[in-house]
Amino acid sequence: MKLTQVIVLGFLFCFVFSWWDNSHMIIIEIASRNLTTTQKNKILDILSTWEPDFPGDLYGAAVWADKIKSPPIKIDSMAGWHFADLVYNPDNIKVNYTLPPGNVIAECQQALDTLEDNSCTSVWAWAFQLRQLFHFVGDIHQPFHCIDLFSKQFPDGDRGGNEFKLKGDASYDSSLHFFWDAAGGEYVTNYPLTQSEINDLVANATEIMKKYPVSYFKGRFSPTDFDFNRWANESYSAAVKYGYTDIEPNTYPSSSYTSRCFEISQEQIAIAGYRLGACILKVINNAPDVNWE
Repeated sequence: MKLTQVIVLGFLFCFVFSWWDNSHMIIIEIASRNLTTTQKNKILDILSTWEPDFPGDLYGAAVWADKIKSPPIKIDSMAGWHFADLVYNPDNIKVNYTLPPGNVIAECQQALDTLEDNSCTSVWAWAFQLRQLFHFVGDIHQPFHCIDLFSKQFPDGDRGGNEFKLKGDASYDSSLHFFWDAAGGEYVTNYPLTQSEINDLVANATEIMKKYPVSYFKGRFSPTDFDFNRWANESYSAAVKYGYTDIEPNTYPSSSYTSRCFEISQEQIAIAGYRLGACILKVINNAPDVNWE
């Protein structure tokens, strides 16, 4: 296996479209605990074929889809793939909106379909779609990636909470979307990580799995369930029930709201990790060998 060359990529505003790096990295940490050493090394071999341009470690792969949007890469043509704006219209106003074909539901399905197809022997395709799958399964579990509030106050939609502005001193306080991206300000570490930050991340993943084990999700999680539409609708429901409740634009989130955001975020991160792990196990036997000669 090649040694991973970790490089620093620009991340300015990457969290507009996604969990902060921290949550994505916890999700892949949880998912990877389902893998044998052989399976993990197989994935790392494939991911490493894109070095030195892009890191070949699991954490770097999980945030790649965000990193490429920012300097020095500046590829943002896939930015719309990070979310699915399912319409929330509590005021029953007239809404002229159609979900575009390029959305997080479709891209999760596309990534899984490619990797599941045993006729796909392209190492390049695997390196791409593994990165997509790692990231977008995370995104589909962030409640504000699967909703768009249309109301008298937001007749053109709030863009998944991006236009729902908040008050606060930190960057994640600037909007409802940012606030949930950061799990209420609890998960704000970005890639690349120091060894101390890696230790913290691993500890956070362990804590989340202990708090929300697989058995907690009885009726929601199955290792054979890959219904991305249902996953998105679960996130939508969480946003309606918890995200838009007890919060108003241009206010400070209360301590109770902040605590609730963190709890729901941890729950969503946990099930995202379990589901991503199941996705990986579904396709891992199809993975092509890498020829380093």
